[in-house]
Amino acid sequence: MGYLFIAPYLVLFVAFVLVPVVWGFFISLHNWHVLGEQKPFVGFANYRALLRDDLFGIALLNTGYFALSTVLPGNAVSLLLALGLNARIRGEDVYKAIFYLPVILSVAVVAIIWRWMYSTEFGLLNYYLKVVWQFLHLPGEFQPVAWLNSPQTAMPSLAVMSIWWAQAATCSSIWRDCAASPKSTTRRHVSTGRVPGEGSGTSRCPC
Repeated sequence: MGYLFIAPYLVLFVAFVLVPVVWGFFISLHNWHVLGEQKPFVGFANYRALLRDDLFGIALLNTGYFALSTVLPGNAVSLLLALGLNARIRGEDVYKAIFYLPVILSVAVVAIIWRWMYSTEFGLLNYYLKVVWQFLHLPGEFQPVAWLNSPQTAMPSLAVMSIWWAQAATCSSIWRDCAASPKSTTRRHVSTGRVPGEGSGTSRCPC
């Protein structure tokens, strides 16, 4: 009966994940051209050529940089938001809906929103930076930041967008775990937190 429940997922997983991965690996072992009639087998020649390509190293470094810029900070942001939502504050349902809103947006919608925010000419970020610049009476004229056009700011800008978009799923998962667990757990230890009547003592740790 259990296999019947997971059958729809398995069908979609095989059709849209497993089969494309296997087929893509099969193609990579050939000198493949979509319009060509001949597709000779070349083995791992394509992978050897990839390792000799200078752009591959750059792409690998950029991927690692992006992963470090999103995974650890994203989990930290999600944890803080989950702990805040678990604090039982007034209007918490509204906050939960706001924090979860990004996850229901498609990639195209998220890209349009953040491209507009990062715009050099009429973006919200540059607008508010200009307001702060003028409010503080800083010297010189404010120069808009080219968030997506500069090598120094493009990757951090994309990382912030990714964290904003993905934090909802991680935050909701952490929050559900906190909500399902007791408000405090009891952990035995020897050095501190002894409670009368319990030989080795206990300490209470909030979720």
